[in-house]
Amino acid sequence: MQIKVTIELSGNESDVAPALAELARTLSVEMVSNDEQLDSSWWSDERARAFVRELKFPALVALKAIVEGAPKARVAAVQRELKRRGLRMTPGALSSIGFAARRLRSPAPFVRDNYQGAYIMDTEVASLFQMAIKDELESRGIQG
Repeated sequence: MQIKVTIELSGNESDVAPALAELARTLSVEMVSNDEQLDSSWWSDERARAFVRELKFPALVALKAIVEGAPKARVAAVQRELKRRGLRMTPGALSSIGFAARRLRSPAPFVRDNYQGAYIMDTEVASLFQMAIKDELESRGIQG
């Protein structure tokens, strides 16, 4: 079954922008939940701990911010935590997350939703990572 929906909005930018933002949030939640489902069943405490051991410090800090914001952590909040500005700065700091996923052959623990400007993470997975990150920071001699 094919459906076609046409939406037309008119008015001042300040009047139209909130409606467009809400529409984008609504559509992107559906896109993430259908197209990029997070596989929470793969993760265990042991796997979360192995994953965080692989991370460089900036990525560990970023993952901590994403975990604390789950199920939806704003990209801007993660950037503030990293004390970095601009979209180009964040991916470099997160690169060891991608490398860890490839080395461990794991699914991504979160997805980035560009429409919402947020990282989406299953709350059950976030719970596993929360303790793993805390313990990893302590083992590195860093207060979290």
